[in-house]
Amino acid sequence: VGIGSEGTPYSAQPHEYNLEDFSTVKQSRLLDGRALMLKVLQRARPKSLRVVLISSLRDFADAVASHPSLVLEKVHMVAVQGGLEPDPTRPSGWRADTSVNNLFDIAAADAVYTFCFAHSIRLTVVSRHAVPLLPMQLARSFAERTNCPVMRYLADAQFLGLVGLWKKLCAGQLPARCSKQWFFETFCSEDAGTFASRDRDALDERTDINTYLTGHVKPYDVVALMTVLP
Repeated sequence: VGIGSEGTPYSAQPHEYNLEDFSTVKQSRLLDGRALMLKVLQRARPKSLRVVLISSLRDFADAVASHPSLVLEKVHMVAVQGGLEPDPTRPSGWRADTSVNNLFDIAAADAVYTFCFAHSIRLTVVSRHAVPLLPMQLARSFAERTNCPVMRYLADAQFLGLVGLWKKLCAGQLPARCSKQWFFETFCSEDAGTFASRDRDALDERTDINTYLTGHVKPYDVVALMTVLP
């Protein structure tokens, strides 16, 4: 396990590491993410690596910048949980869009996309428009029917993560497309008419939003991973 760079500085929330035995992990055993990535590249067979990027693209962008020949030699394909939009001014005709993972470090995202296009590296980009909706209750139902601590963790992280997302939305920390109506349509199963008739726009960060979470989530990361499977 390697510790990646921050991209845009971010403070992890308590629910993100509320996993059994997390406190017993020795920090001294965790490696520097960039050094670990370089070591993996050096040890890998030619064209054997399938790189999956589901957060900031900074560490891979740094590897591309510092060891481009090594990346070209060892990487078979790259999958990104992100997004692209047309840009006729770019040689590839594409640029990074406003997906959250791109915005963690937009320069890094553009560098990775540009490198892959320029060198014909097989690239799959999974955007928010390309994944199916899954009922939010699915993870909770699995957690309740099993005694698996990982499933309990994932179910709790899903709901608590959306509580945190609501607070960021109310604080104006999300892209402009992420409105309160978008939140209720996506995660609370309420259409525009219901949202307006119930005056949901008046709700704020003090609202117990967890009681409204009956909608769907999009498994971007799972689909991105599936695209690299043999």
